[in-house]
Amino acid sequence: MPFRETTLSNLLLFGTDSVLKPSYADFANSALHPEIQKVYKKLNGQLETYPVQYRGFDIKLPGCVVEFDEEQHFNRYRQLTLNSTIYEYNNSFSTEEYKTFCVEFENQCLNRASYGKYWKTNSTENQFGESSGNGMLEENGGSSRWKQRAFYDFLRDAGQQVGNYKLIRVSIHEVIGDTSVREILGNNLRQYFADLVKMIEQKRIGACDTAQTI
Repeated sequence: MPFRETTLSNLLLFGTDSVLKPSYADFANSALHPEIQKVYKKLNGQLETYPVQYRGFDIKLPGCVVEFDEEQHFNRYRQLTLNSTIYEYNNSFSTEEYKTFCVEFENQCLNRASYGKYWKTNSTENQFGESSGNGMLEENGGSSRWKQRAFYDFLRDAGQQVGNYKLIRVSIHEVIGDTSVREILGNNLRQYFADLVKMIEQKRIGACDTAQTI
C-alpha cells in the first residue's frame, strides 16, 4: 500500500463486512450495461466484452468503502467517464470538482505516470488499443493504462448499483483549511488529521445514509 494511502487508512476505522466486487454478469444484467458499453467504446475499448478485472477497494469503513485518488487518477480520460449519465445523481463525491481536477492537474498525472507500466502494458493495449510514445497525449493512442484506470474507476462508481457497497472518494487535491490532502498526508501534517477524518465521516454519512439512484 502506498505511503499516503497507508497514512490515511491508519486514521480510519476498518469495517468487518465483506465487500464483493460485481462480476461481469452483474454489470451485464443491470440497467447500466448499455451505458458502460458506451463509455468503454469512447475510451477506444477493443474487446467485445468490457474488462472488469479491477483490484479490490482501498479502505473499508462501516457501511461503505473509500477510494483514495492520487495524481494518476486525474486526466482527460477520467474526465470523459465523469460525463456519463450515471453521475447525474451522484452523492459519493463532487463530480464537478473531480472534472475540474482532471483539467487543472493533468500535468501532475503526467509527472507521475508517463512511463513504464504507468503508461502502458500488454494487457492495457489489448483492452484499449496501442499507446503513443511516453507522455504523448495529443497523438492518436495516448495512454492505454490511463484509459484502463479511468474505466475501472468508472466501474467502481457504477458498481454501487449492482454490488453490496456504497463508495466515497477522497482526492489528494481536496483542500482542508489552507492546505491540500496531498500535503497533509505527504508531509504528515498531524494538526490537520482531525479535520481530514471529519471530512471523510461527512462524506460517509452522505453516501451511506442517503439512498443513491445513479
